Amino acid sequence: MNNAPFFIFGSKRGGTTLLRLMLNKNALLSIPPESHFFIPLLQYFSPEQQLSVQQLSLAKEIIMGHPRFITWGITAEKFDAIVQSLPVPCPVALLIDALFKEQIKKTGKPVWGEKTPEYTSIIPQITRLFPQAFFIVLSRDGRDVSMSLKEQGWEGWSIYQRAAYWKKCIKNTFFLKQQNARAIFIKYEDLVINTNETLHKITGLLGVPFEKEMLNFSEDYASNLTELELKSGVHTKLQRQPKAEDVYQWKTKLNKTDTWKFESICADELTLLGYDVAFYNKSNLLHQLGKYGYIFAGRLTAMLYDGYHSIFSGRLKERLRKNSLYQKLRKYVRKW
Repeated sequence: MNNAPFFIFGSKRGGTTLLRLMLNKNALLSIPPESHFFIPLLQYFSPEQQLSVQQLSLAKEIIMGHPRFITWGITAEKFDAIVQSLPVPCPVALLIDALFKEQIKKTGKPVWGEKTPEYTSIIPQITRLFPQAFFIVLSRDGRDVSMSLKEQGWEGWSIYQRAAYWKKCIKNTFFLKQQNARAIFIKYEDLVINTNETLHKITGLLGVPFEKEMLNFSEDYASNLTELELKSGVHTKLQRQPKAEDVYQWKTKLNKTDTWKFESICADELTLLGYDVAFYNKSNLLHQLGKYGYIFAGRLTAMLYDGYHSIFSGRLKERLRKNSLYQKLRKYVRKW
């Protein structure tokens, strides 16, 4: 068995948590809660950098300073003990590997994995950090992703913003195809409908045996989620087994206009992934003109969104939400 780590890449609301829970039921694999600290860490250090004593101290400050790191349960004292066990200078990847091994030690499993959707933005750096790692790319029909993001209030006010987010995530994952990395590309829809076969493909890539227990992830789903995730209710569907009705929901829940808006931004990516484009026709001149008009309006909405969140404080935004005029304006903008 190869003990190389593995990474799951995909958009928010794209099924990565479902896959994490399934793989965590394998006797050899352990994926901790989302780490999040890679991005700030790699803003200071290059993937190949060798860290001095002073730089290790800075790395500790960066990692422990991330508010989500508390979910890992690694104290400052334990972090210091990990650092003291490492050689100096220390490769960035070795420090990360040591932290993951400490986090999964209680599971008794030999192989760690990582799942943080934001890491689709740093795939090239991660492949340089861990060139021997395996990569699992999970895609979900962007129209379903957009609807789910809207339900959570994530990634902006408009269909345009959510489409732009999904498009960027998909384009970023194509880097792995260009690099001929040790990667597998799977669809959320296949994971739901053909679960057994899809998990066989994934475990085959990772070099571990398929285990039927992976199909029973919902039995103890809560033990694999953080307190924040449980309180927010973002993963309530994981209390049960996936159903065929969980896929392609846009076909019955998204109207023609909103479907067209999303497709006008993401038609190429949908097609490349094998999803049908229902209403947008790139060969139609009127559709082309409509697309550019929608992009203009969408970018304006995105600018308003960014300005709103950068200018107004949390307290002021809370007051604005109680204003009827603001509510009407927000409702109108969100239609885009």
